[in-house]
Amino acid sequence: MSLLHKSLDQITEADLQILVSTPVYESRVLDYKEQLPGDSSSEKKEFLYDITSFANSGGGELLYGISEERIDGKNTGKPSAMPGVNIENIDELIRKYENLIRTSVQPRIFGLQMKAIPLSNGNHVLLIRIPKSLNAPHMVTLEGNQRFYTRNSAGKHPMDITEIRSTILANSLLSERIRNFFLDRISKIKINQSLTKLENNSHFLLTILIPYSAFGIQQISPAELKEQVTKLAPLYSSGWDYKYNLEGIMTFAKSPVSQITYSYVQMYRNGIVESVDTGMLKPREDGKKVIPSVTIEKKLIERIFSYLEAQKAVGITPPIVIWISLINVMGFQFAVSNRFFPPDYAGIIEQEDVVLPEVIIEGFPQTLDELAKILQGTFDALWNAAGWPRSLNYNNEGNWVGQ
Repeated sequence: MSLLHKSLDQITEADLQILVSTPVYESRVLDYKEQLPGDSSSEKKEFLYDITSFANSGGGELLYGISEERIDGKNTGKPSAMPGVNIENIDELIRKYENLIRTSVQPRIFGLQMKAIPLSNGNHVLLIRIPKSLNAPHMVTLEGNQRFYTRNSAGKHPMDITEIRSTILANSLLSERIRNFFLDRISKIKINQSLTKLENNSHFLLTILIPYSAFGIQQISPAELKEQVTKLAPLYSSGWDYKYNLEGIMTFAKSPVSQITYSYVQMYRNGIVESVDTGMLKPREDGKKVIPSVTIEKKLIERIFSYLEAQKAVGITPPIVIWISLINVMGFQFAVSNRFFPPDYAGIIEQEDVVLPEVIIEGFPQTLDELAKILQGTFDALWNAAGWPRSLNYNNEGNWVGQ
């Protein structure tokens, strides 16, 4: 057991106390420290070795402020008490550690999180959550160091050449699995063999949010998924319902005429969120195929933010890959305000499928505006596909304003 199943924002002193009272021993994914690392060179290196050992071995948590039982002067891995640590300025401390990691570890560790959890005695437990890394192995470079560390059930140890090679291979395979999952979903959706029967419309807007952790052993229970349905509204709908299925839970919107699904969101047991919508790209009554250039970006920003909130609530941690694609859209053009004159080269989309560049987020965006900035490059690429130089929904400062 660890706290990995809970969002950092939800962890309290009571959760930490369970680790001590149960007790929950140290493991490959959990390590206790009684004191915070100091400013000496040796303490900084030890701190960095701890951080990188987790990143190089699948992720885990460091807890500062919990002491261990000792036998013959050696730590047993069994927590004995939770005195906490005295932190005068939490923000300053976290910034110090973040800067140390950023400047002394190569390549950079994405998605690392820190939180100081208050205790009733006035102290704090500093929790550092290190994600499974897709760009491991990570090397400590402080003061000219070039050391690789990893973890097993007995704790951390320097990596040998075989372990370094194995880590590189494993991460390349994970990257390939993420991409293959995405491409497999496109191929099935193109022939309307997705997770549910869709309304007879061959044009699809696909959005997938894939956490790096999705291909591990973590599985989310149906009860936990059910709690997130309000955050999983289909992309373009006014009314919708939900149902359990083999893969997890699905929200869906049906056509009032045909009673066939035209938009759905699937949250898988492993934390992946998949949104498929046909309503946004439905040809007009006059037969014209138009992409509503403001609405499509507005809805994607709103819905992706909400889907990320659902992932956060069930304990998913970044990095998370966001992929957006428009399928079977050759011949579509952008609906753009008459105030904007298209350049000579702007016209219709000439590709069958527009697979936009993926975005990798290191932390959950706090606001819609923050997410809009993250997605700007993706939306620019969508406009590029129709011959426009960039998305016209952003101002010169990079803020999403709509046309």
